[in-house]
Amino acid sequence: RFYPAGSLTVKEKIVCLIGLFGVLKFTLCPVSLFQNGQTPLMVAAEQGSLEILQELIRRGANVNLDDVDCWTALISAAKEGHIEVVRELLENNANLEHRDMGGWTALMWAAYKGRTDVAQLLLEKGANPNITGQYSVYPIIWAAGRGHAEIVHLLLQHGAKVNCSDKYGTTPLIWASRKGHYESVMHLLANGADVDQEGANSMTALIVAVKGGYTEVVKELLKRNPNVNMTDKDGNTALAIAAKEGHTEIVQDLLDAGTYVNIPDRSGETMLIGAVRGGHVEIVRALLNKYADIDVRGQDGKTALYWAVEKGNATMVRDILQCNPDTESCTKEGETPLIKATKMRSIEIVELLLDKGAKVSAIDKKGDTPLHIAIRGRSRKLAELLLRNPKDGRLLYRPNKAGETPYNIDCTHQKSILTQIFGAKHLSPSESDGDMLGYDLYSSALADILSEPTMQPPICVGLYAQWGSGKSFLLKKLEDEMKTFAGQQIEPLFEFSWLVVFLTLLLCGSVALVLGFTVDPKLAIAVSLSLLALLYIFFVLVYFGSRRERESWNWAWVISTRLARQVGYLELLLKLMFVNPLELPEQTTRALPVRFLFTDYNRLSSVGGETSMAEMIATLSDACEREFGFLATRLFRVFKNDEVQGQKWKKTCCVPSFVLFAVTLGCLITGMALLAIFKVDQANLTVNAVLIAMASVVGLALLLNCRTWWQVADSVFNSQRKRLHSAANNLHQLKSEGFMKVLKHEVELMSKMAKTIDGFTQNQTRMAVIIDGLDACEQDKVLQMLDTVRVLFSKGPFISIFASDPHIIIKAINQNLNSVLRDSNINGHDYMRNIVHLPVFLNSRGLSTAKKLCMATPTNGEAVPAEGWHEDMDRKLSQGSLAPDQAKFGSKSTLNRRDTYRRRQMQRTITRQMSFDLTKLLVTEDWFCDISPQTMRRLLNIVSITGRLLRANQIIFNWDRLASWINLTEEWPYRTSWIILFMEEAEGVSDQVTLKTIYERYTRYKPTDTRFTGFFKPST
Repeated sequence: RFYPAGSLTVKEKIVCLIGLFGVLKFTLCPVSLFQNGQTPLMVAAEQGSLEILQELIRRGANVNLDDVDCWTALISAAKEGHIEVVRELLENNANLEHRDMGGWTALMWAAYKGRTDVAQLLLEKGANPNITGQYSVYPIIWAAGRGHAEIVHLLLQHGAKVNCSDKYGTTPLIWASRKGHYESVMHLLANGADVDQEGANSMTALIVAVKGGYTEVVKELLKRNPNVNMTDKDGNTALAIAAKEGHTEIVQDLLDAGTYVNIPDRSGETMLIGAVRGGHVEIVRALLNKYADIDVRGQDGKTALYWAVEKGNATMVRDILQCNPDTESCTKEGETPLIKATKMRSIEIVELLLDKGAKVSAIDKKGDTPLHIAIRGRSRKLAELLLRNPKDGRLLYRPNKAGETPYNIDCTHQKSILTQIFGAKHLSPSESDGDMLGYDLYSSALADILSEPTMQPPICVGLYAQWGSGKSFLLKKLEDEMKTFAGQQIEPLFEFSWLVVFLTLLLCGSVALVLGFTVDPKLAIAVSLSLLALLYIFFVLVYFGSRRERESWNWAWVISTRLARQVGYLELLLKLMFVNPLELPEQTTRALPVRFLFTDYNRLSSVGGETSMAEMIATLSDACEREFGFLATRLFRVFKNDEVQGQKWKKTCCVPSFVLFAVTLGCLITGMALLAIFKVDQANLTVNAVLIAMASVVGLALLLNCRTWWQVADSVFNSQRKRLHSAANNLHQLKSEGFMKVLKHEVELMSKMAKTIDGFTQNQTRMAVIIDGLDACEQDKVLQMLDTVRVLFSKGPFISIFASDPHIIIKAINQNLNSVLRDSNINGHDYMRNIVHLPVFLNSRGLSTAKKLCMATPTNGEAVPAEGWHEDMDRKLSQGSLAPDQAKFGSKSTLNRRDTYRRRQMQRTITRQMSFDLTKLLVTEDWFCDISPQTMRRLLNIVSITGRLLRANQIIFNWDRLASWINLTEEWPYRTSWIILFMEEAEGVSDQVTLKTIYERYTRYKPTDTRFTGFFKPST
């Protein structure tokens, strides 16, 4: 260590390494020095050569000489632990307190190296136990830090300070606890060590022991009642460190000692967040049992729940959710736990969050909802989970900041996820919450269908339920749901546009003209420019203030929405006057947003049905005025024109109308400005000539458009409501045919207006005509009302919704059908089927029963042998359970088509591999080959609404089987009724038996006598 290479001779190296006494005697002088100042005595002491040492001392060697590093023979011997050499040196008056270059004495080296005997000898000889070296380190600190428990005990017995500290305040107890030296810790604690003294980085003995995971040391420290809530420089308590490191037993000990569980560190994170980030489930549960705050937001705004979701630990997520956390707390990026779980495609966690009420409508900074993310990630299971509540189906049409909706994102892919989930391009929420098993479920599912962009009106919906069962309440709920699905409750905000600039300039110019006429032109210019600046400052405040979420800016939001609506009304009016509407794109390429307009007068009176119908149309007109502005709605009658393909602008004499209007308006404004500046001066011939020319242009424009001005005045003051009321008041003159002609004209005008405005706004307007109370009308007027609705609303964007008791309506129709229809074997049931495209029977109890039956159905595949139930059925049938008096063999010709079942099953498998479309299934299935397009549409609608209701009640079904059964019940109700009766009467029928087998078994006993046709529709 001390000798540089080449500094010693061969003899000197031999002497130093082997300590040969004889060689040393004849070759070296006892006081000669090596190159680094080391004497032979030092070398002998370091090597532990006692005889050589004694010989050198006898020859007069100085025991207190030091080398260039201030090392003496005593320090070298103490460091190496040569107890006899140390004793010899001490007997020859070696200096106990001599320090080396680092300020270390022999005792400090003995304590550092763990030389217990040497340390005891030095202490007995009077060595100072509290001497300090570099950085104020005491011997006891070195002994404690390196685990030399016996030396610690010796030092304490000889008066060492138990609470001494180094330069950074670290005590022996902290040093011992850092490495988990249990015996040293016990000696220090027994001598009164301070357990709460802070060392380097503000760490206490408890904190460093916890950090190292030394359980026994922690237990001993806790017995001395330390301050368990002390923190280090980063704000971490002992509990926080234990939670992060995963020391479960230590965490429990600290919790039992009363540690506060909600102390955040400097970054704002709690120990619960630390435990979650570390994935320590048991520690998380322990902290939750001590009521840890689960909603504290740490770094980047992340809560414990968010971290559990990010780690993908479903167990921790479930434990945290049991404590009712805020599931909508978002990070700095605007992500909620549900959004994060969706991004990670964790189906189990998403389901847990949804069960706890997490909002699917949450959005991140990009405006994406979880549904955007799931559809973009092509995850069918996630999309199905997120859409399980029918109310969340409206989110499919909510755009993000880039204008993308989940529906449009799905349409851009060749293989549609939504089609795979819901079939026939209809969307089917699969589950409901709490009270959604009542009429709320029906309203949400039906609103989902009617709000889908690909649905093509007109369509007639029949809501069938018993009289007095609350259908009117459902209608109001349905109206609210349809508006919510279409996003009509989202108010537009103010935006800068060319129209805003033009209007502000026009206003400021008008003010300047008025002031120019009355006061002074220069003052007028100054005031108009000031007004223009103030207006734009106001617009900027409204623009940015309306987009802030603070309550203090609510006034800006109110003004912004009103300004946006009024500017939109005016822009639409200008487009109606001067622009031809654009052609709407195909719904397969781009799904346009939908908006609904509703009638308010939804109950038909039993007296004066015609007046009621006129009032319903009038309320629909009022809804148009509220949606599009009363000027645009009323003036459409004046400015409507036939569609012109390929031309953007409306023209007058081959000149765009807006050019003529702009020239006329420019002449008027210029003339007024010239009058304000130059006044009327006969001497100024040039100005007078210009004024005369401009007045001529304006006058000519007014004269040529006298007829237009008259139509405008008539349309503004005579609204559609007034026209309808006038026709209803003159009903005795117009007669029924004339009145219907007036109604038809107004309805067609409204339909054309909606189509034109949709071309401008790129929306789909659907007008919902709600008819309630039809079952309360006089029976002789029911058929008349149905015919009126069919004639008026069979074309255009209309959705007719009947809410009635079907038994009452069909009975009224049967009584009022003419003899021709009755002779053709057409009854009220057929008549209603021809009118209603989507029948909905309100029967939530039936769904609940079906759900229970599905849950009770065995899934282990056990089946009753077919022979057993055949014999049992034959016995029951022979006993007369199925009208044996009328038992005859029925025709099996209608079921012969089912022989192709296996071939069609393979076709269905191929269809499933592609994008599932029920239309393909229906047109390729032999059972459906003879149905009309109208019947096809009705069947698809029934399949769609039934699928939604089954999914919402968590009833597992197969789309093609559902379609098959619905077709059976719709096309062959007589045969299906007997099958159902047969199944109810039978016992032990296996689920594995085919429908064809059951049909063949009951056919022999199915009555064909005409006396039974009153109960069932005859088969065709």
